[in-house]
Amino acid sequence: MTGQREAPPLPALGSAAWLVLGEPHLAAVQQLFVRCTDFIERIEARPTRGDEATHLLEDLPPGREPSDKLALGVVQHGALVGVIDLVRDFPRAGTWYVGLLLLAPECRGNGLGERIHDALAAWIAEQGGSRLRLIVQEQNPAALRFWLRLGYQVCGSAVQHLELRAHDVAILERSLPLP
Repeated sequence: MTGQREAPPLPALGSAAWLVLGEPHLAAVQQLFVRCTDFIERIEARPTRGDEATHLLEDLPPGREPSDKLALGVVQHGALVGVIDLVRDFPRAGTWYVGLLLLAPECRGNGLGERIHDALAAWIAEQGGSRLRLIVQEQNPAALRFWLRLGYQVCGSAVQHLELRAHDVAILERSLPLP
């Protein structure tokens, strides 16, 4: 993927490892999306499409450049089991937007998501980030509980317009400690 910068070393994840995602990883990312079709159906109200991986690597918020985006994979036992979509300085300087944290079904509920979050939060603080921001769709109450447990606070709400549906979302933010 052109424009994507290399990430400095990220904190260890125990038995899992980080992967900076790019075009060579499209097939593995797409396979993960297929395994996570429950998430796509819940959020998007549609089946998984063949271009999910491409969208993960290329989609950007308005006014952002490819160099602002970092797409990371989490590999465990040789398989891609998670993806994280981050955008630096969005919607304002110092805030990193978490566009997606998606884990394979068999990796949910075992603490991996929290380890990923904590490692990323520490790394982002080292990069000068001061806040993390994300949205959670109303039809995903388990995700809301997860993020609230990690110290996020609801700071607003909005309506998200997707291809087949519009729904309410909670906007969550969390301050990061100084490195």
